[in-house]
Amino acid sequence: MRRLSLNPSLQRYIDAASGFTTVTAKKADQIARSLVRSGAAASDQLGEIAEDLVEKSRKNREVAAEFVKRESERAVKTMGLARKKEIDTLQKQVSSLKSTVSRLEREVGLKTGRTSTAKKATAKKATAKKATAKKATAKKATAKKTTAGGAASSGSGS
Repeated sequence: MRRLSLNPSLQRYIDAASGFTTVTAKKADQIARSLVRSGAAASDQLGEIAEDLVEKSRKNREVAAEFVKRESERAVKTMGLARKKEIDTLQKQVSSLKSTVSRLEREVGLKTGRTSTAKKATAKKATAKKATAKKATAKKATAKKTTAGGAASSGSGS
């Protein structure tokens, strides 16, 4: 494709207006003055041309930024990545679930803790009763031996 041969000042204007770079007011004014010097624009259009160039530059950057944003979002969706908003929502849900689990664990722990303590107390009482019963049995056996032994020795001595 053959490029048209344009006035260099006009070409700079077109390049600046169609590009994605920031055109400062100073740069736009330089390009506009160049157009007036080359005869491509009238001197009374100088300010209008400079303002137009700055505005077109700003709009081109906005269009480019919007394009990049849309394409980035499309790429993220294609890859299956989560957005920050989705991650924040999930983090809140996880935090809520952790709180619920902790609360339920405390409630269940209190219920099983009471049951467990009651079982331990009952077990201790049963063990104590067995020990007392063994002591009582041992005392009775000792008493019988003493009585039986005393009767035998007193009977042989008569």
